[in-house]
Formats: sequence, structure tokens, C-alpha cells
Amino acid sequence: MNISDQHIFNIDREKAKIEPITEYYTIIGDQDYIDEDNNPRLEKDTEKTLAKKIIGENNKAKFLIKMNSDGKFHNPTNIHSKQKLTSGFLDKKCKSPKFKNVTFSVFNMYMKFLKTKNLSWLYNADREAE
Repeated sequence: MNISDQHIFNIDREKAKIEPITEYYTIIGDQDYIDEDNNPRLEKDTEKTLAKKIIGENNKAKFLIKMNSDGKFHNPTNIHSKQKLTSGFLDKKCKSPKFKNVTFSVFNMYMKFLKTKNLSWLYNADREAE
């Protein structure tokens, strides 16, 4: 094998960008499946998606939680919170739901809320995120 043949097997690191991996979470009862950590998960991003975990380069994770129009974490168990997901006609027709970037500890509290429907986890996550 000559030197030019070896170049075929070298990977150009700039061109070999790794696509981020996104995990979608929802409240217990709305899930497509339960993962190995007992989290209610969705196969793809839908209107039921309440939280996301995006794993990018160097396995660095980004945590996102769905917000309502009041700037609080979305509570899918509360009818009033469902109405606050959008604040008006334009929000309902033109804007997609907002997700807030949070720390792992806040994400973990919100995940406990999604698994248990215990509102104290939701309130603690909201308070910790402020």
C-alpha cells in the first residue's frame, strides 16, 4: 500500500461532524416507552414533548424544558397551565412553544415531576431555575 492509498482511510475531522442526539421526554401516561432510567420518553418531537436532552460534540449535554406564556415550566396536569402555553391568537397560530435551557439539577427535578406528577418537584424546579 502506498502513501496515497493510506489517505483513503484517514478521516477528515472537520468533515466528520457528529450530529447531535436529541432525547424527548413527556409526562407519565403520554409516553411511547419508558427508558432505562424509568423516564417517560417519546420517539420523536411532538406537541407532547415537555423536555429535551441534546447530546452534542464531546458528549456535552444541553437540557431544555417547555415553558408556558407566564415564563413558568409547563404543567400538563393543569388545565389553566395548558391555556397559558400560548398567550393569544398569534402565539397559537405562529409561534412554536418555547424551551428554556436549564442546569442538570433543574432538569432532574422536572423529570421527577414528569415521572410522579408530584407538584412539589415542579415548584422546586421553577424556583431553582430563577
